[in-house]
Amino acid sequence: HEIDMEEVKAMYIGKKKEPINIESRKGSYRIDTRFLVLTDHVRVTKPTKDQVLLSERLEYDDTTKKLISPGKVFIQAPDMRLDAGHMDYNFKTEGFDFTNRVKVNL
Repeated sequence: HEIDMEEVKAMYIGKKKEPINIESRKGSYRIDTRFLVLTDHVRVTKPTKDQVLLSERLEYDDTTKKLISPGKVFIQAPDMRLDAGHMDYNFKTEGFDFTNRVKVNL
C-alpha cells in the first residue's frame, strides 16, 4: 500500500530532540516497507538552530533509519554553508556522508 501526498507540511518532534519542520510539493509513503520519498522543492528546517536543508528529493527508510538525498543537497546554518551532490544521514549514529563535489564555506 502506498500513500501519495501533495503539498507536504509536517513537524517531527523526537524524544529529547528539537522539532524539525518538513515541506515538499510531493511525496509518497510505502506502508509495508516504511519508506518515505519527498520530491519537488524539499525543505527541512530546524528552527531552534536556524538550520535549513534543501533538496529536490529525500528518501527515508524507517527500517534502517537512514535519510538519503540522491542528488544535489544544500545545507545552511549560522556559521556554515554546504553544497554536495549526494548525502547520506544515519539517524542511529547521527553521522553524515557527503559526496560528489562537496563544497563547504565556514
